[in-house]
Amino acid sequence: MYFKKGFVTCGHCGDQVDLWQAALDRATRLSATGAGALVSLGAAQTTFVIPLETGKYYTVELTNYGVPADARILRIEWAELPSI
Repeated sequence: MYFKKGFVTCGHCGDQVDLWQAALDRATRLSATGAGALVSLGAAQTTFVIPLETGKYYTVELTNYGVPADARILRIEWAELPSI
């Protein structure tokens, strides 16, 4: 699957709209968009576990977890792991 021309012409202003950018912008604006939808558009997904304590602030250097320094972060999700 691919975009044949890579763009469409806007019916309102006549400008050429980049299809990849339009699809990505739309997907990132939709709060209900699942990670799978973003991955299907070519987004990479990284998962890692770090211990966090309530009431403390943390700086997480994403490049330490394999995220490229020039990556555009589309979404960050946090989840509590069940205690064993």
